[in-house]
Amino acid sequence: MKSTLSYDLTKRIEEKIRLIAVVLCEMKEDDYSLMYGKTGIALFLFYYWRWKNQKLFHEKAKGLINSVFSELNKKIYLYKKNRYEPDLSFDSGLGGIGWGLNHLIKMGFIDCDLQETMCLVDAAIYRKMITGIHSDNGSSFKDALLISLYASDREDRLSKEYLRRFIHEFTELTTQENNEIFKKYYKDNNEMIAFINNKIRKKYPDIITEGFDSMDHAIFDDTSILKRTDNLINEKAELSINVGSGLASGIILRGYHANKKFRETSQSTYQKTVERCFDLLLKQKNRITPEDALGFWFTDSRGLWKIHYGLKNGLAGIGMALLNTITNDESTWDEFLVGCMG
Repeated sequence: MKSTLSYDLTKRIEEKIRLIAVVLCEMKEDDYSLMYGKTGIALFLFYYWRWKNQKLFHEKAKGLINSVFSELNKKIYLYKKNRYEPDLSFDSGLGGIGWGLNHLIKMGFIDCDLQETMCLVDAAIYRKMITGIHSDNGSSFKDALLISLYASDREDRLSKEYLRRFIHEFTELTTQENNEIFKKYYKDNNEMIAFINNKIRKKYPDIITEGFDSMDHAIFDDTSILKRTDNLINEKAELSINVGSGLASGIILRGYHANKKFRETSQSTYQKTVERCFDLLLKQKNRITPEDALGFWFTDSRGLWKIHYGLKNGLAGIGMALLNTITNDESTWDEFLVGCMG
């Protein structure tokens, strides 16, 4: 599907994406994570390279991933020697890096054996998936759900066995009458749980337990996700022009989901929402500095208000949202966004 936006808006978006790609090729970033660092930035640059077929962006993306692998090997070596306690989380740690690398392998952007790198830490990552659903901390609960996305894509014996345990223990938690904390987190994340349920059910129907599969399908199907998306899209754009969260929430996420809905339904209402959101985005300036010629946005990421480069709150994520709006690609990189819906 080609861009159905106006010619003028399409050209403005193309130019903004080009500038984002150039800046990301020149940036210096010490973070290696999926959501905030090099892994997510490389993901954008690989997709941009596939669109434009310009070698510069492929070389930069490949260099970032080589750097990620080099750092991973160092950290895993120290972990093996009991000299390092790794961050295993999805947003900022090895869980998300593993998902990102696995995605790039599946999409043909890189060619390597992830098992050689991740085999020593995968079990620890999957254990975090299990312990997280028992946690009384909302962030740990959501992180466990996100890690299950990584586990379900690894497609090996270890990940499948941990997923089996994850489903069994999750099902048991839903049957406990006095577990108010779990019920709250279940309700807060029901769209994400629905997505994970459907994903695992399609890929591994043999490990779905009866209790897990027979839960309330008013929650465990795509309906709730689409309804929540409609609610986001139908809000007045002016009420949440928020650019400062990047792709995590606000006008960018709303425009992105509206574009997905338009591709699914061809309804003009969604097309108008896409145009409104991204036109406002490109006109919006939330910073004033002498070097503002590029017109980039300050965003808030982990308490710092500045230009960020990452996928969740920075230029890479904004670039991915814009790129998906005007290219023929159906998005396969965005499953974790179900955990960031507003």
